[in-house]
Amino acid sequence: MNSYRILNPNPGAPADSPDRRRNELLPRVWSLLEFKNYELEEYDTAFGPNAWRIGKSLSGWRTTINGQFEPIIQVNSGKLQRFRFIHAGVRDPINVQFTMIPDNAIDSSDPTDAKYDVEAVNDEGMREFARDGIPLDSMRQTDSISLFPGYRSDALVRFSNTSNKPQYHIMWNGPTDTSLDPQNPFAVKGPEVLGIVKVMPGSPLEIEPWPSMHDFARVRKPTPIDPRDVVGLQTIHVGAGGFAINNMRYDPTAEPKKLQLGRTDQWELSSRGFGSHPFHIHVNPFYVVSKTTRMTNDEEIVTPVGEWKDTLFVLAADGRVGEKLVTYNTLTNYKRYIGEFVLHCHILDHEDQGMMMKVAVENSAYALGTRLAEPYVAPDWSLPNVAGDQTSIEDLAGEQATVIVFLQAQSCSACNEQMQMFKNRAADFAGKKANIVFVAPQMKEASFPETGFPLPVVFDHELSVFEQYKAYVPVHQSVLHGAFILDAEHRVRWREISDKPMFDVELLLHEIDALRD
Repeated sequence: MNSYRILNPNPGAPADSPDRRRNELLPRVWSLLEFKNYELEEYDTAFGPNAWRIGKSLSGWRTTINGQFEPIIQVNSGKLQRFRFIHAGVRDPINVQFTMIPDNAIDSSDPTDAKYDVEAVNDEGMREFARDGIPLDSMRQTDSISLFPGYRSDALVRFSNTSNKPQYHIMWNGPTDTSLDPQNPFAVKGPEVLGIVKVMPGSPLEIEPWPSMHDFARVRKPTPIDPRDVVGLQTIHVGAGGFAINNMRYDPTAEPKKLQLGRTDQWELSSRGFGSHPFHIHVNPFYVVSKTTRMTNDEEIVTPVGEWKDTLFVLAADGRVGEKLVTYNTLTNYKRYIGEFVLHCHILDHEDQGMMMKVAVENSAYALGTRLAEPYVAPDWSLPNVAGDQTSIEDLAGEQATVIVFLQAQSCSACNEQMQMFKNRAADFAGKKANIVFVAPQMKEASFPETGFPLPVVFDHELSVFEQYKAYVPVHQSVLHGAFILDAEHRVRWREISDKPMFDVELLLHEIDALRD
C-alpha cells in the first residue's frame, strides 16, 4: 500500500479497462459516492510532514493497493483467503476493515438507499496469525488490522455468499486518532476506500472451517527469550538531535554499533523528537516485553505487551494527558547472522535525512559496551574497603573520570586476571585523571585481594550496589560482570554489563577521551 498524487478524473477509459469494468459492475455505488478514475502525476511531493495530510484534503491523494487505485479483488464464497497486508507507504497509518455493500446500494436508483454504516464490518472477521512475518502465539480474531509504515500482517479472511449473484465488500482504511504528523500529532483521520472485494456465489456446503487452535499449534514460533540470558543494555532514542538517532545523523563512514554473536540484549526504545516513529531493525527481530509511561509526577505505568516484531511504532509522550516519556522494553538475541545491517525510522523522509544507524554483529570474544545517548547520575553508595572502613563513591572518584568495575566473584580467576591488567595500566588511567574502583560481591575473603594490591576494592555484602547498577538480577540471583565510566559530574556515560569481564583497556581509555567531546 503506497500513496501518490492524482490528477483530474479521466472518464474516457477504454472499454476493456479495469476502470470501465468497475463502472459497469458498480455503476450507482460509485457515482452516488462520487468515486472517480484518476491517473498518476508525480510521487516526489508525497514526502514531507504536511504533504500527505494536505494532499488528501486539497489534491485528492489516495492509497493504492499493489499500485492500483481502488482495485476489485475477486474471491470464491466460503474459501479461506490468506491476505498479506504490507504497509509500503511513508506516513499515514492504515486500519484495514471490510464492510459489505448492501444489494440495495448497488441496484437502487434512489441515493438514500446507498447509505450504509462503515463500522458494520464483515461479521466473520479476520484471523490474524503473523506480524512482520513472525507467527503469533495464537490466532487473533479481529475485525480490523492496524498498520504503520513498514508493518506487515498475515490474516485469514473468509467471505460467504450463498445468494445467486455476486456480492461486494468495501476494503476500508478505517478511522483512527493516531497521527504520524508531528505538526498535527492529534489529528483524527476519517475512513478511506482502499478497494472492492467481489464475492462470487457459492453453496453453503462449500464454506471452509476456520483452522482450530490445534491446527495453529503446529506452526513453528520463535523460541522465547529467557531473561536470565540478558547481559547488555542498548538504548535507542529516535529523533534525539533532530533527524538522528542517539543525537547522531547517519554517517556511512562511521563505526557501527557493535553487538556480540550469541548474546542476548535488552533494548530500550523511545521517540524523542518529531513526534512518534515506526522503528525498524533489519535481520534481528525483537520481543516487545512492555511499554513504560513516565508521567509528569514521575509515576511509572508499565503495560505488558508480549509480542515479536521487527517494526514497532514507538509512541511519543502525550503531554495532554500528563505523559513525560514513553519507553518500550524489548529483548533480542543475535543467534545466526554476522555482519552489518541498519536500524531506522520507517518514515522514509526521516530516514533519508539521517534517522538511521548502522549495526554490526561480530563473532568476537568480547562484546563492546554502550556509549549512552542520555547519561544519567550514578547511584550513590558507601561500602567497606579492604580495611573495613566505609568508603563512598565520592571518596574514590577521579578528577575527570571514574571507572567502576564490578567483579562476578572474589574467587573468579578471570576477575583476578582483569584486576592485574588494570593494575599494569593504572598509570595510563592516572594520566587521564581517571580513577579505577573495583566492587566485589559478598564480604571480604581472607585471601582477596592479593597483599599490596594498589587499586581500591570495596565489598557489597548485600549486593545492593550491584542491583542499583543492574549488575545483579535478584529474581535469578545472578551476579554479572560490569564496567561503568562516570564523568566529573558523576554521570554514567558508558557501561557494559556482561557474562564476561571487560579486558579492552584501550577502548576504555578511548571512551574517557570522548568525555571531552
